[in-house]
Amino acid sequence: MDWIETATVVSELLDFSKVEICIGRKATGETNRKKLLRILEDRAWVDDLTLRESLKPLLVSLCYFYLVEEKYTKKQALNRVANFHLRNGALLENINWLGNTSAKGLNESAGIMVNYNYVMDSLTSHSSEYTTNGTVKCSPSLDSKITKLGFLDIWNSL
Repeated sequence: MDWIETATVVSELLDFSKVEICIGRKATGETNRKKLLRILEDRAWVDDLTLRESLKPLLVSLCYFYLVEEKYTKKQALNRVANFHLRNGALLENINWLGNTSAKGLNESAGIMVNYNYVMDSLTSHSSEYTTNGTVKCSPSLDSKITKLGFLDIWNSL
């Protein structure tokens, strides 16, 4: 899962204690990123309600960071699908937790899917802001969801 690999700085800041309680052990000497990747290798986490709900804020926050902040250049999103939609003026509408629980979906994105919304009146301005400044526009509902997860406090501390 490349998107988890790229968001290493944020993954080290996220609170991993609830996940460690769920798996019944604290791995010493292992980075949070490595712990997370190890847990996600085994599909069993999807069937464990407590572990699944503990992972949700971590993974949704990391996905948000990856799509909104991680850039190939200062202006181009690392994710090529995101880059395509954002260059064309879409806004990041939603991050869907466990939207794709197929084997491929879990392997590639921990089951997370993303929606983009093309608001006709804003296509030109969104595209221009993205290509000029690298600004990713998000829906108010997504911004609210991320705020509730506490992600913005973490991001602002970087």
